[in-house]
Amino acid sequence: MGNGVSFTRNVPVSTIINSLPGNYLLLLPDSPEFTIVDATEAYCKITYTVKDEILGHPLFKIFPEIIQPGSNVDRLRESLTQVIESKEPRKLPLHQYDMLNPESGEYERRYWELNNIPVFDDSGGISLVIHTAIDK
Repeated sequence: MGNGVSFTRNVPVSTIINSLPGNYLLLLPDSPEFTIVDATEAYCKITYTVKDEILGHPLFKIFPEIIQPGSNVDRLRESLTQVIESKEPRKLPLHQYDMLNPESGEYERRYWELNNIPVFDDSGGISLVIHTAIDK
């Protein structure tokens, strides 16, 4: 497998992400927007979002700062920027981001373990960032 042969040549990225069981977002490396390209259903479920309503939108428009400036969302933005600059994965320590439950209308205190992983194109540039969020 390490010979550089592409085994996913005819498999659309959406098919791959829809097959993943975890909480994943695919983001464009278009800082500062980090446009959402795709999301797993599991991610949408835990974040109370609807896939068709978040695709094509900037990450921080969908998940704005809700507590106070200079806190967790800024750390996430910095982590994503560092992934693009360093071309290396970044893991954030436990990250608080409360989610609005649309059924109750109340914010739920939530803690997340976040990982941001670059995906490279054939020329070594970053084509996507995989963002994972594990609900702790």
